[in-house]
Order: sequence, then structure tokens, then C-alpha cells
Amino acid sequence: MLARINAAELTSFDTETTALDPMVAQLSGCPSRSSRACGLYSGRASRTTRRCKLPRDEVLQKLKSWLEDPSKKKSAQHLKYDEQVLANYEHPN
Repeated sequence: MLARINAAELTSFDTETTALDPMVAQLSGCPSRSSRACGLYSGRASRTTRRCKLPRDEVLQKLKSWLEDPSKKKSAQHLKYDEQVLANYEHPN
């Protein structure tokens, strides 16, 4: 997954969470899409979906350098919300 988004010219990033309030929301998935890759999804286990599931902490660790790299172009619909949810994992209360 990381190799695909690193190679992409532009990647769309989103978070799937458990709540609308970013201060209490828990991350449940990180779908992404790039021009060179099909839609990718990394999320927690669910009985209702058959998408690829990876451990949240492992995904966040691997995505951290990409997310913080200003040379990697990203698009997001609710970026401020996504940033706050991700910051909660970097600096837990």
C-alpha cells in the first residue's frame, strides 16, 4: 500500500471513525485512492465487510512519514477533522 501511494502523483486520503466529534472519535479505517492504484482500505475487523484489515497502530506507523511529507500531494474532504483524529493517536490523553 505504501509503495503505491508513495509512487502516486496525488493520493486522496480519508478517515473512517466511530464518532462525529474528532476529540472522542476512534479511527476505524483509512481508505485512500491514487491515480496509479485501486482504492485501498486499512481498517479494523468487521463481520460485515471483507475488506483487507490491518492493525491500526501498524498502519499509522507506516503512514506517518507519508502523511508528514510535504512533497507528497494529498487531497482530503474533511482534512481538519482527519488531522485532529490522527493527532489524538499521536498525543493520547
